[in-house]
Amino acid sequence: MARILGVDIPNDKQVQYSLTYIYGVGLKTAQNACAAAGVEPTIRVKNLTEEQITAIRNELAKVKTEGELRREVALNIKRLQERVNSLKEKLNNEICICIDFALDGGSIKYVGVEKAEAGLQIADMIYERHEIISEVLVRLGVSEEIAAEDACRIEHVISAESFAAIKKHIGK
Repeated sequence: MARILGVDIPNDKQVQYSLTYIYGVGLKTAQNACAAAGVEPTIRVKNLTEEQITAIRNELAKVKTEGELRREVALNIKRLQERVNSLKEKLNNEICICIDFALDGGSIKYVGVEKAEAGLQIADMIYERHEIISEVLVRLGVSEEIAAEDACRIEHVISAESFAAIKKHIGK
């Protein structure tokens, strides 16, 4: 067996397929390494000369593989987990909802979402705006369907001052 980058690759396979036993080396990378090393990718590993093995080794040394790649992947996973936790905290604190995630075999699994107390207060305020704005539009002669659609847009952009004036005007 030939040993490349600390991995014993199978002797009886074509070199292009044997190289894929190395973590981080796919078929395309193996074929590119063979081409750059001047080695026919369909030759069996057992038929390679020491010079060809060295040339392939040198080409693959330019690519992140094995330990270096595994460390990079592990760091990326850790970084992403920290980012998810940061976003979860931001959602909980700033956007007024609670999201629950769990680690499931190394992957992040969505568990659920619910409104936090502050989120419920905002939802109640928006609902009140919707109801009152819809009622005013219907009183003005707008159909209930159109009034509800328009209220959905207005309820989010109307200022507190304007809404208070509308409530006062209709006696609510």
